[in-house]
Amino acid sequence: MTLPSLPVSQVEVVLCDCSAQDAERVFACLRAHFESDRRPDDPPHETGTDRPTMWTGMYDTAAAVTTGADRHPEPPSAPVTVEVQGSPPAVRLLRSALEEEYAVRQVGVEAGDQEVQLQLRVEGGRGGADDDSGGGQRARGTGFGDRGCGPRGTDGTRCHLSAGRGAGPADRVGR
Repeated sequence: MTLPSLPVSQVEVVLCDCSAQDAERVFACLRAHFESDRRPDDPPHETGTDRPTMWTGMYDTAAAVTTGADRHPEPPSAPVTVEVQGSPPAVRLLRSALEEEYAVRQVGVEAGDQEVQLQLRVEGGRGGADDDSGGGQRARGTGFGDRGCGPRGTDGTRCHLSAGRGAGPADRVGR
Protein backbone atom coordinates (compact mmCIF):
# COMPACT_ATOMS: atom_id res chain seq x y z
CA MET A 1 0.00 0.00 0.00
CA THR A 2 1.35 3.40 -0.94
CA LEU A 3 0.51 6.28 1.38
CA PRO A 4 -0.01 9.73 -0.15
CA SER A 5 2.91 12.14 0.06
CA LEU A 6 2.80 15.02 2.49
CA PRO A 7 2.39 18.54 1.09
CA VAL A 8 5.84 19.97 0.44
CA SER A 9 5.79 22.29 3.47
CA GLN A 10 4.40 19.82 6.01
CA VAL A 11 6.47 17.69 8.34
CA GLU A 12 5.17 14.78 10.36
CA VAL A 13 6.75 14.58 13.81
CA VAL A 14 6.71 11.45 15.98
CA LEU A 15 8.04 11.58 19.56
CA CYS A 16 8.85 8.56 21.69
CA ASP A 17 11.16 7.43 24.49
CA CYS A 18 9.94 10.30 26.66
CA SER A 19 7.34 11.38 29.17
CA ALA A 20 4.15 13.15 28.14
CA GLN A 21 5.51 16.31 29.77
CA ASP A 22 8.71 16.19 27.70
CA ALA A 23 6.68 15.50 24.55
CA GLU A 24 4.63 18.62 25.25
CA ARG A 25 7.82 20.67 25.73
CA VAL A 26 9.08 19.66 22.27
CA PHE A 27 5.66 20.21 20.67
CA ALA A 28 5.43 23.65 22.34
CA CYS A 29 8.82 24.57 20.88
CA LEU A 30 7.64 23.62 17.40
CA ARG A 31 4.26 25.38 17.85
CA ALA A 32 6.18 28.59 18.66
CA HIS A 33 7.63 28.41 15.13
CA PHE A 34 5.02 26.70 12.90
CA GLU A 35 1.29 26.11 12.61
CA SER A 36 0.30 22.68 13.85
CA ASP A 37 -2.58 20.29 14.26
CA ARG A 38 -1.61 20.01 17.95
CA ARG A 39 -3.50 22.50 20.09
CA PRO A 40 -1.90 23.92 23.26
CA ASP A 41 -5.06 22.99 25.20
CA ASP A 42 -4.68 19.31 24.21
CA PRO A 43 -1.27 18.25 25.58
CA PRO A 44 0.05 14.68 25.33
CA HIS A 45 -1.02 12.40 28.15
CA GLU A 46 0.12 9.05 29.43
CA THR A 47 -2.00 6.05 28.50
CA GLY A 48 -1.28 4.07 31.67
CA THR A 49 0.30 0.91 30.29
CA ASP A 50 3.91 -0.22 30.20
CA ARG A 51 4.06 -0.38 26.38
CA PRO A 52 5.92 2.30 24.39
CA THR A 53 3.94 5.46 23.73
CA MET A 54 4.33 7.61 20.63
CA TRP A 55 2.97 11.12 20.12
CA THR A 56 2.42 12.60 16.67
CA GLY A 57 1.99 16.05 15.22
CA MET A 58 1.92 17.74 11.81
CA TYR A 59 3.71 21.06 11.32
CA ASP A 60 3.42 23.41 8.35
CA THR A 61 6.81 25.02 7.84
CA ALA A 62 5.34 27.47 5.28
CA ALA A 63 3.04 28.88 7.97
CA ALA A 64 5.50 30.52 10.33
CA VAL A 65 4.19 31.72 13.69
CA THR A 66 5.51 35.06 14.87
CA THR A 67 3.86 35.30 18.29
CA GLY A 68 5.68 33.47 21.06
CA ALA A 69 8.87 32.96 19.04
CA ASP A 70 10.80 35.09 21.54
CA ARG A 71 9.85 32.81 24.47
CA HIS A 72 12.17 29.90 25.15
CA PRO A 73 10.56 26.55 26.01
CA GLU A 74 11.58 24.48 28.99
CA PRO A 75 14.14 21.84 28.13
CA PRO A 76 13.07 18.20 28.30
CA SER A 77 13.99 16.43 31.54
CA ALA A 78 15.59 13.57 29.54
CA PRO A 79 16.58 12.98 25.91
CA VAL A 80 13.63 12.70 23.50
CA THR A 81 13.63 10.64 20.30
CA VAL A 82 12.15 12.72 17.48
CA GLU A 83 11.39 11.30 14.04
CA VAL A 84 10.61 13.84 11.35
CA GLN A 85 9.40 13.10 7.83
CA GLY A 86 8.76 15.47 4.97
CA SER A 87 10.40 17.23 2.05
CA PRO A 88 14.10 18.03 2.57
CA PRO A 89 13.56 21.82 2.79
CA ALA A 90 10.69 21.46 5.28
CA VAL A 91 12.64 18.99 7.43
CA ARG A 92 15.64 21.36 7.45
CA LEU A 93 13.44 24.24 8.68
CA LEU A 94 11.91 22.14 11.42
CA ARG A 95 15.28 20.81 12.53
CA SER A 96 16.67 24.36 12.62
CA ALA A 97 13.82 25.41 14.91
CA LEU A 98 14.70 22.56 17.29
CA GLU A 99 18.40 23.46 17.14
CA GLU A 100 17.63 27.05 18.20
CA GLU A 101 16.36 25.77 21.54
CA TYR A 102 17.89 22.35 22.17
CA ALA A 103 20.96 20.25 21.58
CA VAL A 104 20.02 18.06 18.60
CA ARG A 105 21.88 14.93 17.54
CA GLN A 106 21.05 13.08 14.32
CA VAL A 107 21.05 9.31 14.86
CA GLY A 108 19.48 8.10 11.62
CA VAL A 109 18.40 9.13 8.16
CA GLU A 110 16.41 7.56 5.35
CA ALA A 111 16.10 9.52 2.13
CA GLY A 112 13.78 8.90 -0.80
CA ASP A 113 13.07 10.71 -4.04
CA GLN A 114 10.71 13.29 -2.57
CA GLU A 115 10.98 12.92 1.20
CA VAL A 116 13.51 12.46 3.94
CA GLN A 117 13.04 10.90 7.36
CA LEU A 118 15.41 11.81 10.18
CA GLN A 119 15.71 10.35 13.62
CA LEU A 120 16.97 12.93 16.10
CA ARG A 121 17.79 12.95 19.81
CA VAL A 122 16.78 16.21 21.44
CA GLU A 123 18.16 17.22 24.83
CA GLY A 124 18.12 20.29 27.04
CA GLY A 125 20.58 23.04 26.27
CA ARG A 126 20.58 25.41 23.34
CA GLY A 127 22.05 24.96 19.89
CA GLY A 128 24.87 22.68 18.87
CA ALA A 129 23.64 20.19 16.26
CA ASP A 130 25.58 16.97 16.30
CA ASP A 131 25.27 13.43 15.03
CA ASP A 132 25.94 9.96 16.32
CA SER A 133 28.30 8.70 13.61
CA GLY A 134 31.64 9.67 15.18
CA GLY A 135 34.49 11.52 13.55
CA GLY A 136 32.36 14.58 12.90
CA GLN A 137 30.68 13.04 9.86
CA ARG A 138 26.96 12.95 9.21
CA ALA A 139 25.13 9.70 9.76
CA ARG A 140 24.28 9.04 6.12
CA GLY A 141 22.43 5.99 5.00
CA THR A 142 21.88 4.63 8.50
CA GLY A 143 18.33 3.41 8.62
CA PHE A 144 16.56 3.18 11.93
CA GLY A 145 13.61 0.89 11.36
CA ASP A 146 14.58 -1.31 14.32
CA ARG A 147 15.44 1.47 16.78
CA GLY A 148 13.52 4.23 18.51
CA CYS A 149 10.07 5.18 17.20
CA GLY A 150 10.15 2.91 14.15
CA PRO A 151 8.39 -0.44 13.94
CA ARG A 152 9.61 -1.47 17.40
CA GLY A 153 9.84 0.51 20.61
CA THR A 154 13.00 0.53 22.68
CA ASP A 155 11.78 -2.46 24.67
CA GLY A 156 11.32 -4.52 21.49
CA THR A 157 7.51 -4.48 21.47
CA ARG A 158 5.68 -3.54 18.31
CA CYS A 159 4.32 -0.02 18.09
CA HIS A 160 2.88 1.27 14.85
CA LEU A 161 1.24 4.44 13.75
CA SER A 162 -1.94 3.99 11.81
CA ALA A 163 -2.68 6.21 8.83
CA GLY A 164 -4.26 8.76 11.18
CA ARG A 165 -3.78 9.44 14.88
CA GLY A 166 -5.52 6.28 16.08
CA ALA A 167 -3.97 3.03 17.08
CA GLY A 168 -4.53 -0.51 15.90
CA PRO A 169 -5.39 -3.33 18.33
CA ALA A 170 -1.80 -4.04 19.36
CA ASP A 171 -0.61 -0.48 19.04
CA ARG A 172 -0.46 2.44 21.40
CA VAL A 173 -0.27 5.98 20.15
CA GLY A 174 -0.57 8.77 22.70
CA ARG A 175 -2.44 11.92 21.85
